[in-house]
Amino acid sequence: MRKLSAELTDIIIDYLCDDRPSLRSCSLVCRSWLPSSRFHLISTLELDFYSDFEKRFPIISSLDSTIPPYVRHLKLAVCYVWEERLVDCLSMLPTFGALKSISLSFVAWSELTLEAKNSLLDVLRGLKILRLNHIQFDTFEEALEFLSLVPSLECLSLGYTSIKSGVKTASPTISYKLQLKQIAFAPGGDRFTAPLIDWLCLQPTPSVHTLNLTVMSVMQTPSISRYLKVLGPTLQYLGISISPTEYDSYSELKAAACKEIDLAHNPSLRTITFDNLVLYADTPADTPKPDCLWIINILSRITSPFIKMVTLVIYANAAQEISSFNLPALASFFEGGRSVSTMRSTIVRFAIFGNIDKTAAIATITENLHDLNKQSQLVFGGHGFTEQER
Repeated sequence: MRKLSAELTDIIIDYLCDDRPSLRSCSLVCRSWLPSSRFHLISTLELDFYSDFEKRFPIISSLDSTIPPYVRHLKLAVCYVWEERLVDCLSMLPTFGALKSISLSFVAWSELTLEAKNSLLDVLRGLKILRLNHIQFDTFEEALEFLSLVPSLECLSLGYTSIKSGVKTASPTISYKLQLKQIAFAPGGDRFTAPLIDWLCLQPTPSVHTLNLTVMSVMQTPSISRYLKVLGPTLQYLGISISPTEYDSYSELKAAACKEIDLAHNPSLRTITFDNLVLYADTPADTPKPDCLWIINILSRITSPFIKMVTLVIYANAAQEISSFNLPALASFFEGGRSVSTMRSTIVRFAIFGNIDKTAAIATITENLHDLNKQSQLVFGGHGFTEQER
């Protein structure tokens, strides 16, 4: 019996990347299958400084541990633990030679001791991807200083990042060198989003080619508009989501987005994603359902000759809910010649989530967009915001 080559077994195991039971079985077959299996099994490691201190930290930090070399994505939940334990946890972390990204949650930066800050920065230094969630700074300048201490940072995701008190803006003359290529302003990041965008607008030589925006307030949209103009031809991949709060309704945010988001200034745009299009019928009666009219308004102002894909990320529980999205208007835009000439060969992709019969959902969309489907411009699958869509 001929032995399969290592290249072939790697390809086979790669197909099992989402099948953890099978990956575990593969890791036990033979020593040569172990690296490929572990590449998928433990590529992401989640550590909670509170609950994992006694058991998982000693195992991972052991000199005999074989886990660290395979970890590419590390998620650290600090959860405001007391300083002594925080320093102990950070000092126990091993060297992750293949680490690409870190997600950091529940940290009040100004409340950390100098030792804890230095230990945490040692973990972050050299990274290219950083995701911050529920991070609190005293001032905006403190937040910028923190980011500047990760000099190789290229991709930044912000969610529920807030300024505790004091000045919420920084002088445009502050010369922190943030050569970011990808930024994601996730839901909950509004308290930090607007001042950061305002500061980025004043920095020379924009470098961000991928931008994912969550519009959460009407007051935020002028800053977004300015930044899109500043990015100009640098921007290639754009994601837009609307997330209403108790301050601004969905209708108000749609109107503000239509008014302020003008993509005529971005001639290199390649893909645009509209995320968080929630169509559930059981949402409150006073909450307007998303429709595609505001999306069409934004699409109609795209001038880029390179635009190749528009993605709509829909959440629904029934095919009837998808019908409420006003698919005929979308069909009229793309199929009836209303779309700008640069978009007449653009692929329209639907990513469908929720407790819905996917076959019925696809049938409903295909029926309404039959010309696009006939011309092979209608596709299904994929996800929402990505760090880079190609």
